[in-house]
This record gives sequence, structure tokens and C-alpha cells, in this order.
Amino acid sequence: MLVAVLIGTTVREAFGNPIWKHKSIGNYLADMPMQIALNAVRIHGGYG
Repeated sequence: MLVAVLIGTTVREAFGNPIWKHKSIGNYLADMPMQIALNAVRIHGGYG
């Protein structure tokens, strides 16, 4: 899922720039891997 989100953000544009270059979207994408890892720990007791 993370790969699909990253690909989508490089293709989509807003105001003439890829959306990942906008500050709020970039911050959101930077936090996604940490949230995925934390949820894995909560659910499975470890990553993977």
C-alpha cells in the first residue's frame, strides 16, 4: 500500500507541482512508515 501511495503522489499534480512536494503531504508521507511499524507492533507484537 505504501508503494502505491508513493507512486500516486509522484504522478498527481496540484498548482503545477507533484503533490509530494507540498509541505503537508510530504510530512504525511514521511510519517507513514512509522505508523505502519507501530501498528504492526500493536497488532502482532513485532514488525512483520
